[in-house]
Amino acid sequence: MYHDKPSPQVSDKKITLMVRGAAKEDAKRPKGCSKPAVMIPDLIKLVAELAEGPEEHITIMDLVVVAFWGMARLGELVCTKRTTMSCAGLTVRNVAFSRNGETATLTLRNAKTAALGELQYIHVCQLNHMLCPVLALQRRCATKTLESALFSFRTASATNNLTRYLVTSTIGKVWTSIRRPELSGHSFRAGGASLRNALGISISNICVLGRCKSKSYLLYLRPYNLGQTTEAVKLLKALKDSWNETD
Repeated sequence: MYHDKPSPQVSDKKITLMVRGAAKEDAKRPKGCSKPAVMIPDLIKLVAELAEGPEEHITIMDLVVVAFWGMARLGELVCTKRTTMSCAGLTVRNVAFSRNGETATLTLRNAKTAALGELQYIHVCQLNHMLCPVLALQRRCATKTLESALFSFRTASATNNLTRYLVTSTIGKVWTSIRRPELSGHSFRAGGASLRNALGISISNICVLGRCKSKSYLLYLRPYNLGQTTEAVKLLKALKDSWNETD
């Protein structure tokens, strides 16, 4: 109910206490109740499935890639209404690419944790494989005007914006088909943070990239064991090698 409204200002001390309180509550629950993270095998399967679908699915594919690497909340990327000329979400104007095309920045005007009038930014880097977030953003911007919803698609009769419900209902079917029904929209943010943590990226960098306040990053980190980390590294290398072969 609060996905489209900025959160009220809360001090770091209060956030820390909230996180600790949430951790205590989690400890009382049975193991496995916390929402899991999307891992690289999950993301590959999801993207492969969406890539075979209509333009709507291609748009969702680009969105989830950006959400994963940008550690974004789905509600920050989508629109509140499916069909409207005035988009309350991200527009093409909110995307800026570096001159060399290796990085992209999204400007969020209504981030969930932003203070009134505060801008937040999502930064993503070019990756030489099919899960590249910069390439996903380039596809979204290629055929749209500056005021168009960034994550929108055309049908024969109209332009349709992605909404949170449309995205979660579509990817939910894929999660069920690959026997990962426990994954949710929250799992992309957790997935991007958890992978970086497993690969040795510092907590301070994760907090900056994920726009985490104080100890709130603890809400998104999920443990990777050695086997899962090794698998992720191997899969990303295989994707890169395959991508280079097609150049």
